[in-house]
Amino acid sequence: MPEIAAINEKFEPFAEEFEIPRPITMKFNIVFDELLKNVISYAYRDDEEHNIEIRMERVGKRLTVVITDDGVPFNPLSVATPRTDLALEDREASGMGIHLVRNLVDDVSYQRRIDKNVRVGS
Repeated sequence: MPEIAAINEKFEPFAEEFEIPRPITMKFNIVFDELLKNVISYAYRDDEEHNIEIRMERVGKRLTVVITDDGVPFNPLSVATPRTDLALEDREASGMGIHLVRNLVDDVSYQRRIDKNVRVGS
């Protein structure tokens, strides 16, 4: 989990180089936080060290982030959309992070490719 802050720090120079507006940079910082917490919390069933690959690219005005891990298959998009109309104490805790991601990016997807989870946000 401590490495998530380092990812956001490394994203800053990329955002500056490609002139990504500050509000978009801040949204993607949240996207990194939520998707990476999801991977770290649910993808691994051992205490071994694992690599999580993060790739960013900007094509035209579209920023795309791809997060790949070798964890157990898990599609976070399959989690039911949380009931945000309920009071906080009546809501299920799961699903809020991916719900937030869905609302911050234009498109988010999940695929399982060659024993890897691949999450894409743009």
